Amino acid sequence: MAFVPFFIDVAERKALVVGGGKTALAKLRSLIGTGLKIKVVAPEICPEIEALRDLDFRRRPFEESDVSEDLLFVVSAANDRVNENVARICRKRRVLVNAVDDPGRSSFICPAVLRKGALMIAASTGGSCPSAAAGVRDAIAESLSDSIDEIVDALAEYRSEIKRRVVDGAARRRINKRLWNESNQAGRPLGREEFERVVSEELESSDGFSDIIRLGRVALVGAGAGPRSLMTLRAVELLKSADVVLFDELIDKSVLEWAPTGAELLSVGKRCGDRGKRQEAINALMIEKARQGARVVRLKGGDPFLFGRGGEEAMALAKAGIPYEIVPGITSALYIPMEAGIPVTTRGESRSVRVLIGRPLDALEKELESLVDFDGTAIFLMATNSLEFIANRLIELGKDEKTPVAVLSGGCARHKTEARGTLKDVVQKAKEANAEPPTVIVIGSVAKLDLRDPSGTRRSKIKDSVQLIDA
Repeated sequence: MAFVPFFIDVAERKALVVGGGKTALAKLRSLIGTGLKIKVVAPEICPEIEALRDLDFRRRPFEESDVSEDLLFVVSAANDRVNENVARICRKRRVLVNAVDDPGRSSFICPAVLRKGALMIAASTGGSCPSAAAGVRDAIAESLSDSIDEIVDALAEYRSEIKRRVVDGAARRRINKRLWNESNQAGRPLGREEFERVVSEELESSDGFSDIIRLGRVALVGAGAGPRSLMTLRAVELLKSADVVLFDELIDKSVLEWAPTGAELLSVGKRCGDRGKRQEAINALMIEKARQGARVVRLKGGDPFLFGRGGEEAMALAKAGIPYEIVPGITSALYIPMEAGIPVTTRGESRSVRVLIGRPLDALEKELESLVDFDGTAIFLMATNSLEFIANRLIELGKDEKTPVAVLSGGCARHKTEARGTLKDVVQKAKEANAEPPTVIVIGSVAKLDLRDPSGTRRSKIKDSVQLIDA
């Protein structure tokens, strides 16, 4: 007879065992715990079988009606006469049957099985010599590492990642085979660095390297400078489908609740003066995760392309060949003044805006010179520690010392500060308000305005020269 080995999910399926002696006991022990719903039919049932749990006992002779079409299979472990009768009825009703020690009457056989965690090995001689199959099983068991359970579990996790990262089926099979060989030789699961080494070496030795890699994607997403309700719909969509989220410090952390359960959430926030290698490490991390096939969201405070280093990150991704997209966010240069009731432009006060970065000081000189005759709004970011230099130097260059200035922090900052004054006195007022980074510094006539809801607690007077414009 020709047998084809395969494994089948038997949970919640029905099976029948005919017989109540030692032979039936051996079969039942191999079936217990698989999720099968097992009915046992025999005139007499030995105490060992009766001690087994979750069985449906029928203490009577086998009847033809016991073989119903909803059975997955039948095992007949009785005498030859009963086995022959059971096999005949099963063939008539097209139900699989195993007549113990009688391959000629069986439509399937029970192999010698080795179980080690998720690993299952079945050996068979087609029913001709069960003891030989058992000997092969035992020999395999002796050759396996004591850590085989952990190895198999690790390989199962790596297999899912390989399937996501590698398009070509042949390349996947080579990688999985090598991972098994190296794990078995080491007698332990391979660590992450060893796994990456195997994958890299196998892929780099393959022809058409770029055709067999399934790259992930990176989204450079602006989280804005305020509450999550102000984020774009596209930003939320990307967060909800992310595998990895690399997030900045100055964001509304509740947005991370939109990430799927199991997503990797990594804080990569930088503070003032933390540059260089730190940014290079973030770039490398994005590329690494994308090359693993992950959908990466790089969640940035404010807007990615306004002093958010989004341009640097986009260039690094492009150089590495990683697909990416840009999702804008509300920059702090606009949101923080708005929160304080300051419109950065308004007719009669300011017709233009300049956004500048407040460091390093030696690069500010030319910028400050250009602001002396500038009658629009100048907004400085990352300039809290440069405030005194900026105010004093502008006065020295000829800017009116009565020019309004606002030093503001809010949004997702840990503290809120609002210091209003002029170039002459704003430094002292900022100190009195305990202004700390991050702040947004607004210089220009609009800095004196407070257009928050009139029901609020503070609203300064508006000069007569300011015209309120109809929509």
